[in-house]
Amino acid sequence: MVESAYKGELAEIIEVIESIADPLNTANLFLSFVSIFINILHFIILTSSSMKSSSTNVIMIGIAIVDIFTLTLTVCVTSNLFWKVYFDMAVWGLQDYFRRCSTWLGLMMAIVRTMIVKNILGNQ
Repeated sequence: MVESAYKGELAEIIEVIESIADPLNTANLFLSFVSIFINILHFIILTSSSMKSSSTNVIMIGIAIVDIFTLTLTVCVTSNLFWKVYFDMAVWGLQDYFRRCSTWLGLMMAIVRTMIVKNILGNQ
């Protein structure tokens, strides 16, 4: 008797969580597609011949590529099948790697910009 009461309460809690999570998952998917599109536009603009001459723009190209991969992997992770669990685990690992890579590229861009500004001010 006690176990069935807990199962009923647990089922209600799961139902509430799913009712909140489903719209959020749909919003996440939509925002991921929008972000992929925006990053592709950034990539196209940054790879034009006049933009590739700056070290900052080259690093931003790397950030755009990594963000495109991260968002594409975000779209790929939706599964209910058993064999896709292994695929999802591999994708989550790649997604974690690309997120870290984007952060480190952003830090490297800030360091390069700081060095450039210090060199310009030091020469005056």
